[in-house]
Amino acid sequence: MLHVSFGPCQPVPMNVSHSHATEHHVAALREWVQDAGMRYDVPAHATLFRQGDTARELYYVEEGWIKLLRTEANGADVTVGYRRNGDLVDSASLVTTLTHPVTAMTRTPSRVWAIRAEHYRESLRQSARVSAALTTQLAQEVIEYVERCGALACLSARERLERVLIQALGLAPQYPVRLPFAPTELAGLVGIDVSHACRLLRAMKEEGLIDMKRGWVVVKRSPTATTCSSMARDLRVSL
Repeated sequence: MLHVSFGPCQPVPMNVSHSHATEHHVAALREWVQDAGMRYDVPAHATLFRQGDTARELYYVEEGWIKLLRTEANGADVTVGYRRNGDLVDSASLVTTLTHPVTAMTRTPSRVWAIRAEHYRESLRQSARVSAALTTQLAQEVIEYVERCGALACLSARERLERVLIQALGLAPQYPVRLPFAPTELAGLVGIDVSHACRLLRAMKEEGLIDMKRGWVVVKRSPTATTCSSMARDLRVSL
């Protein structure tokens, strides 16, 4: 007989972007993108695709920040994610042949590669090396959303905000670090309203952790040493 018991949520180490992708997969993905794609230099605030569009191309971010924006039935817009250097943008829509569930917009001047949908699907069928690299990227997106759902259920708004900032900082950041996040965007990423996000940001500024400058968050030191230690420990285990 299977006995199932439910207890309180337990803290788990965070995953860092790319921490589960081996150097082999990263190199294979970059090589495939440069062979199969077209490179574009895109200004800030340009739209790569819109929510509801048919997925016709796969985008790879060589440099810059891409904001993922979702519009709900009531007309409200919310930032639900971001992609940056080395990330694919909504590869799931190409796999499922569904329309894009989000709008992808450049938050900063960015360099992206576009790969046609038919070339993407052909590579999945014909190249085990490329298929493994693409599957790893897609799996990381799934893990990201699972972790976000868990955080919404178990962590306070302040803890979720700290996680968003630390994950955006990446490994071994050299402080201060500028992150392209406005309060409205952080509110969506954390799952709170804008006024709550502003209160949390003011508190972190008073603590000397961050500063706010023209739609950017300047992180002056690590929001939580405990969270960073857990993150680093998780990375060592994964390697």
